[in-house]
Amino acid sequence: MTRSDILDRIAMHLGEVLDLEDVKLTEASTAEDFEEWDSVNHVRLLIRIEHDLGFQFNTEDVGMVQTVGELVDLIAARQPKA
Repeated sequence: MTRSDILDRIAMHLGEVLDLEDVKLTEASTAEDFEEWDSVNHVRLLIRIEHDLGFQFNTEDVGMVQTVGELVDLIAARQPKA
């Protein structure tokens, strides 16, 4: 999965969690860019991603994530090497 694919997947899940259509994300996006993206919705987003991709995030790593790009990095690191 490419970084662009991962970003699209995050946007899809974020839209479902926040009940928004056509979410536009960049790797520089943060939770502060979305009024509805609070701590509860952040956890809901991570759970959706875990279920979709079939793995669990490391709690320590997730706590360090500040941008969508950092979340993409975490997901990319969990992908099988080609």
